[in-house]
Amino acid sequence: MRGGRRWVALADGDVQGVAIAGSAVYVGGHFNNHCQSGVGAGNPLVCTLPVARRKALALSLAHGALLGWNPDVLGSPIGVSAVAATGQKLRHSS
Repeated sequence: MRGGRRWVALADGDVQGVAIAGSAVYVGGHFNNHCQSGVGAGNPLVCTLPVARRKALALSLAHGALLGWNPDVLGSPIGVSAVAATGQKLRHSS
């Protein structure tokens, strides 16, 4: 499929930055949980099956599955505003 959607991921807040490194998609933003089932409701959104990922998470590039990477993002109560991958390093801005 060319130019089509491969998968959808959902979090209980907004995403501010995305970077691809190898087979992973790194995401940063203003969220506390990844919605494991891809389902949630309400305003603000509440995940049906929340998995704690505070301000940053990693997903499989191929399938969108949540990966084990679970950093503890410190320094900003708001969250991550940008994500960049360079070589073997991942950088974020709060």
